[in-house]
Order: sequence, then structure tokens, then C-alpha cells
Amino acid sequence: MKKCYMTVSHGVLKRHVVYLLTALLCLSFAPSHAGEDSRCFLRDGDRWLILGDSITNNGTYVRMVRRMLNHFHPGSDIEINGTGIDGITSDHAFSKENTNFSVVSIMLGTNDAIHSGYDKVDRQKVLGAYRQSMLKIVKLHQTNGSIVLLLSSPLVDENFGRGWWELRNSNELLREFPQILQEIAKETGAYYIPVQEEMEAYSIRLQKTFGIVRPLYPDGVHPNGWAQYQIAKTLWEHLNVSGQVSQKGEERRLAPAFKPVPVEVSLCTKFSERGDPIKLRLKSSEPVNVSLGWSYGNLRGRTTLPLTPEGTEWIVPLKKEELNVKPGQNRTLVFDLASGTDRSIHILDITGTRVWHLNQEKAVGGDIPLEGTQKHGTWKISKYEGGLLLSGTVIDKDIRGDAELFTSRDGVHIFLDLRQKQRFAELAFDEDVHFLCLTIQEKPYFGVGISPSWGRGLSFAGYGGARKTADGYDWHFYISHGFKDRDKSFDVEKRDFIGFNIDIVDGGVGSDGKKSFEWVKFAKTDYEVQNFPSFLQILDMKNELKGDEVLVLNLWEP
Repeated sequence: MKKCYMTVSHGVLKRHVVYLLTALLCLSFAPSHAGEDSRCFLRDGDRWLILGDSITNNGTYVRMVRRMLNHFHPGSDIEINGTGIDGITSDHAFSKENTNFSVVSIMLGTNDAIHSGYDKVDRQKVLGAYRQSMLKIVKLHQTNGSIVLLLSSPLVDENFGRGWWELRNSNELLREFPQILQEIAKETGAYYIPVQEEMEAYSIRLQKTFGIVRPLYPDGVHPNGWAQYQIAKTLWEHLNVSGQVSQKGEERRLAPAFKPVPVEVSLCTKFSERGDPIKLRLKSSEPVNVSLGWSYGNLRGRTTLPLTPEGTEWIVPLKKEELNVKPGQNRTLVFDLASGTDRSIHILDITGTRVWHLNQEKAVGGDIPLEGTQKHGTWKISKYEGGLLLSGTVIDKDIRGDAELFTSRDGVHIFLDLRQKQRFAELAFDEDVHFLCLTIQEKPYFGVGISPSWGRGLSFAGYGGARKTADGYDWHFYISHGFKDRDKSFDVEKRDFIGFNIDIVDGGVGSDGKKSFEWVKFAKTDYEVQNFPSFLQILDMKNELKGDEVLVLNLWEP
């Protein structure tokens, strides 16, 4: 099988020439959208403002839309900006953030639903207020000359309804919001994007693919990495980002969802050692040729792959130095597949991760943070009678437990990926990925609160405590029991890998007299661990990985 890959010279001048040529090549080979109009909704010179709540503030889908635009149109004169504000409802005034943008997209509604209560809500009042607020926002932006896109908010996971968020009956409201948005779009000439509907279809596909439920919202509300990518995919399809960029004066049109290329794509390995090539396997039910275009930073290329039911191996054409992704860094390789009018887009996350070989040592540990000059505490992980013991110390002479939000109180945050080998370090969360807060309070007595926020059953499997010291406190959390009634005791010796992260939260009072808190990171990462479990450092329990660093690979498919 002949592979046609772009090779990039390391000479500065040659490299810039190759970048230009490959960019032009990718544009000329960009497959057309199925249908009469192959043009992108966006126009040359557009400034696009993406507005929303904490789902948008997370930044992942905004970043990925920007990444997809660059994949198909490198060097495009289109600017994308994201503004998300935690906790806001649809009646938030965006008057200061909405000027000089030709396109504005709005995704609001989650907080309108989850903050309505579950037994006292006047549904018609909530729906009426939502309609009024969203109509006001649309008219405000249109007055400023902006084209408006209305995105339906994803549903929430009501299984978390008795946790921190009150979510029961929230979806009853959220399912009615899309109809309101469609009516507003028809009334005002705005455009409607079915984020909620396509997220639910994606959830069903995940369940069929994996055979078990893959929760898309680790805390019940906020979409995880894969779900954020799905939002980006919805925008990619309906705005036809892969089509030719429209020029000024041309009519803007939304596009229908693509029919995906009937190809199964899989990784040949979950972990990549330094210098190893990254390999993927592509299968089709019938022999077919597909056009594959890829981009990685400024590098890009396109090739034709002949696929068979037996599978075809594709070696990602990146050199060793181009895959030098250090711990805490994340790089994405985007590739699209096209066959006739069918189209798919895939995202390969490449995450650098620190590895600790617990099989070779009785315990591993160090300082928090790992990098930097100021030490805020220590951490240690060890095996103890078949269980896993996490412990450490914190330097904090002013312990404060008075923050309203439990995640902001003084204490220790522990993230654990306790999934078995075949699911370990996926970006899709499930009930075996845990987030635990050990919160400390001195008054009226010194004590520790244990608040499992994500995952299922950690409160049954483990227990912890804390003890005051001269310069702060020490803490521990021990996992040894079953996670559910039917489970046997936790056996650390049966684990191949365990992912972990330990952060310190230190509250205080700022110079303005207001409460504040510092989140002391265990390790620096490009993005939040909450969305990318691949950032969690790895306990290698059976010495399967070489060295103290590894690349964790995650493939996202539509």
C-alpha cells in the first residue's frame, strides 16, 4: 500500500514554503458538502462571538471550533472569541461584550432550569421568562448588526439530582427550551443550531458502541471533553466549516448534518513511548478509497487510503521531535475522512503524562506543587494490606472552612481514575472516575469533611481523616472496601494503572477584605483536569510503561 504523506523540511525557509504549499493543497482537496450549497456559513473577515455560561467558559468547544476552522482554512481571516460566565441565566445583560461582531452565538438555559427547584417551580413562568430574555438578547445583537445563532443547551444528568446540584425535573424544562428558540429564530430571522438534540443522539451512539452508559456530565451539569467535542462537531456540520468560505454579500445558509463515512477507526495502542510512531487502524465493511486530510499545529497533509474489512494501518506522519509533548501538555491532531458525499471528522488527543512506578517502590511522593519554589505541602501514595493509601501534609496557618461552595473551602482535592485497563485515561468519564474533596475546619472543633463529588461509591470504599500540626495539618484517605454493596473489597494488586491528582485549596481574605481562595496545582496542565482525565498522573502498578513519562492517546470519533 502506497502512502502519500507530506514531508516537512527543518530549514526555516523551506519549512515556511512547505506550510504554504500544504495549506493550498488542503484547500484544493477539501471535500465538498453533500447538497446544493457547498459554502461555509461564515464569511471572510467575520468576527464570531460565542456567548454562554460555564459550559462555554470551560473553553473546550470554543477552542475546538477554532481548531476545526484552522484545519480546513489555515490562515483564514475569521476571528473566534468565547465569553462564558459561570452561573448566569438567560437574563444576563451582555451589553458590554457584544459590539463589533458580525456573528454571535448564544447557548443559555442550563441555569434557568437547574435553579428553578423541583417541587415549587411554576413551569409556565420559567418558560415565559426564558422566552422574554432570549428574545431580548437576540434583538440587542441584531440591532448591533450581528447575525445570531441560537444553540440549544444540553440536558443534565438527573442521576446527580441529590448531590450539590438540584437537578430533578430540570430536563423537563430544558427539553422545552429548543422549541422556544426555534420560534424566536423564525420570528427574528436568527438561526437555530440543535446542540441538545445531537448530544442526545451522540449519547445513544456511545451506549451502543461501548455496551455501557458513558456519562457525559461528570458532575451532572458540565459536559466532559468528549461532549464538548460533540458541541464543536454540531457547529462544524451545520455551519459547514469545511466548505468554501463565503464572501461578503453572499447568502448565509445552515447545512444539514453530514452522513458519516462508514469507517471504523481505532488506536493501535493507548500509550506511546517517546519516539514511537502513532498508529491507527481504519476498517470498512467493503473495500473503499477514502480521502484523509490531517493537521497538527502548522503541519498538514492529505492522502488517499484504500480501506478493507481486514483494516488498513495509518502511521501518523509526525517526527519524533514533533511529538515531544511534555507532561501537562496537550496537542491535537485533527483528521477528516471523505468518501463521495460522506464526511467525518476525528480528533486525536496527545497528552504528556508523568508516570510513577509504584510496583518498584513501597511508596511514591513529593512536594506540592511539583514545580516552583514555594512548597505548600507534600503527598505520598502507598499500598497497605491490599488497599491504596493517599496521605500528605499541608502548610496552612490560617485554616478557613467558611466558603459557601464546598470546593472553595480549605482542604485537599483528590482526583482518581480507577477504571480498568481497557477504559483507563479515556476522556469520556464514567462512574469509576472520582473527584473527592477533603475539607478542613477548625471551629468549633478541628475536623475534616469528606465530599465525593464525581464517581460512584467512593464514600463506601474509603475513609479519611486529618490532624492539626504546628504549621497546618496532615491528612489521609484510604481505599480498601467495595464501592457498592455487591462489590468485594478493593484490591490494589489487581490494578494495572491508577490515575491521580492532588491539589490544595487555601482560602483567605484579600486586601479588599473579601474572601478569596488559592487553588494550588499539583502539576501544571494546559487545560483543566476536570475535562481531561488523561492529564492525571499515572501509577504504573505492574511496570508496563518505560521511563517516567508517556504520551496518552485518546481518539474521539463522531
